[in-house]
Amino acid sequence: MTDWLKIAKESYESSTTYFDTHVRPQVDANIKAFQSKHPAGSKYLSDAFKYRSKGFRPKTRSIIRKNEAAAAAALFSNMDVVNIDPVDQDNPMADAASMVGKELLQYRLTKTLPWFKIAMGSLQDAQTVGVVCSYQGWKYEAETIEQEIPGMMDEMGKPVTVSIPKVIEDRPCIELRPIENIRIAPQSDWLDPINSSPYLIDILPMFIIDVKKMMTTIDQKTGYPKWKKLDDVELKTGIQSEDDVTTMTREPKPHNRLEEDTALSDYSIVWVHRNIVRRDDGDYVFYTLKTEKMLSDAKPLSEVYPHLKGKQRPYVMGICVIESHRPLPAGVAELAMPLNQLANEVQNHRQDNVKLVLDKRWFVARGKQVDIESLVRNVPGGVTLMNDINMDAKEINWPDVTSSAFMEQNLINADLDELVGNFSGGSVQTNRQLNETVGGMKLLNQSASLMTEYLLRTWIETWCEPVLRQLLLLEHAYETDQVVLAIAGKKARVWQKFGIDPQNDALLGQELDLTINVGMGATNPEERMRKFMGAVGAVSQMAQNAPPGANVKEITKEIFGFAGFRDGARFFPEQVDPQMAKAMQMIQQLQGQVQGKQMELQAKQQSDMAQIESNEKIKADEHRIDEGRIKGDLAIRAAEIEVEKARLDLERMKLIAEAQGSTQGANQEQMLRLAQAEQKVIQLSDKVAMERERFGLEKEKHDMEKEKHDMEKADKMMNRQ
Repeated sequence: MTDWLKIAKESYESSTTYFDTHVRPQVDANIKAFQSKHPAGSKYLSDAFKYRSKGFRPKTRSIIRKNEAAAAAALFSNMDVVNIDPVDQDNPMADAASMVGKELLQYRLTKTLPWFKIAMGSLQDAQTVGVVCSYQGWKYEAETIEQEIPGMMDEMGKPVTVSIPKVIEDRPCIELRPIENIRIAPQSDWLDPINSSPYLIDILPMFIIDVKKMMTTIDQKTGYPKWKKLDDVELKTGIQSEDDVTTMTREPKPHNRLEEDTALSDYSIVWVHRNIVRRDDGDYVFYTLKTEKMLSDAKPLSEVYPHLKGKQRPYVMGICVIESHRPLPAGVAELAMPLNQLANEVQNHRQDNVKLVLDKRWFVARGKQVDIESLVRNVPGGVTLMNDINMDAKEINWPDVTSSAFMEQNLINADLDELVGNFSGGSVQTNRQLNETVGGMKLLNQSASLMTEYLLRTWIETWCEPVLRQLLLLEHAYETDQVVLAIAGKKARVWQKFGIDPQNDALLGQELDLTINVGMGATNPEERMRKFMGAVGAVSQMAQNAPPGANVKEITKEIFGFAGFRDGARFFPEQVDPQMAKAMQMIQQLQGQVQGKQMELQAKQQSDMAQIESNEKIKADEHRIDEGRIKGDLAIRAAEIEVEKARLDLERMKLIAEAQGSTQGANQEQMLRLAQAEQKVIQLSDKVAMERERFGLEKEKHDMEKEKHDMEKADKMMNRQ
């Protein structure tokens, strides 16, 4: 069985011994230089220099702050700094994932993470102590609440409740870790100290109340193991018993704010170690209370951090100055320290000389009655008592500071500026030779800017991009906030472009490539704009006059690379061959001509259609008039027939009445007349029937003509379309 506590203790003790002996003194001195204070052990802190000049010129801090300002101008002048591309350019799912991933990072870096402070703090650490180390993880906290179901009761008549998780915190985090709280093996590879070290120990100061909370809960999101329960006596062993010198150095006054007394309360600080140890089958992670008690069981790193791939750990260590074969290289403060000490030496000697010139030194004869305190005070208008003015005391005159002291100061400033790539107005003002020509000033500024950009490029390559890549992996693995995903999907327009739901699990699982769009020349916005416009003009001219077979995409990359832009291809996502571009231009011209012809045909068709519709309307009106006329004539003729029929009926009835009261001969005559009347009625009925039949034929003919007209109209419409 592996003794994890023993491994943690041995690793911590060996690495701490090395750190305290070889690293901590330089780290403390670097922090003091950043604070414009003399390091521990300096002669200026001794009693011999109690009344001497011991100023510290803030050259180190001014250089570091200038580089921070340059980084802020390079990173935050454009909100769209990060560029994410799919590894598989032909996969629409990967293309959509790159857009969503970019929007997710943009949202997290601007809304939930103080990215500006984190980035500037990391650059400050890298310049001050030489390295910056950060931890990337996911903070998730939820509690279970009971909620009643309306209208549902149990057997006892009580309301039925269900447990609903309530998310309190669900976001990624980037924590800058002080270098004095990180332990790695001294033999680590200088190219990748974090992942090459056989162990990594992160010393975490935690409140007792937070430790107890971790003993009762488990992180469901990242799978952290539940911490073991310890009593107060055991927790007391986690209180630090000695002062951390580096932590005290960081404070404005020598005080360890993380040091607690022996009393134990919920708000006492105990020290928890996050241990990552390499074994034969991979890395394991576990927590200990200092090196005394196990807080959790050891678990494989791949189970606790499933989003990481290979042997990668959730830590990134970055630098700003490359120093080969040294895992913890020097920073700007350490590089500038020797020259800064020389500058302080010259300045303090010069100030002492000026003080001696203004406040003379006196030789006083031993045993004489001289008011020495009055001589030392040297108050204007004061009186100093002595017996013999000529013999008891003697004023010593000191020569004034020569110009060589100022020349030495200027030379030291020039060497320091050249070393760290600083172009300051103070150096120009104190050295007239630098201010003689505008061209010389520009050359010096370009050289200094190149050094600053090299420093920023080193920091971005070693810290910024690896950190953001881990943050992107965290988003892919743990992002479940529906609101955040909806916002990212809406801004990326993945549904409109690809028809893909931004909450699709497969979308966030694509392999992506992340880069930061900060290249050489990014620290000067005006110069960067000039170079950008020049590169765009060159690319535009090249695209029009490119020789046959030229690779326009590669030429574009080279042009923007010379202008200082690391990824110029992102400005032209789709490059085409020049011959193809000319062909496309001709096609567009032909399409324009075709479109003009189509517009003419459409206008003519519309005119013809209007004429056809007008003719059709006239014919329809004629058909409607004919139909009305036929119906009117038929109605009139039918009325006439009805009147004639009614008259014949009356005549028939009259004849019948006369026949009943007349003689035989007269009766025969009346019967004849009656038969004739009935014959006329029959004829009239036949005539009415014939008229109706003629009207029906005319109506049928009219309907056929109308149907033919409608068919002709439909054919014309089809031909027009």
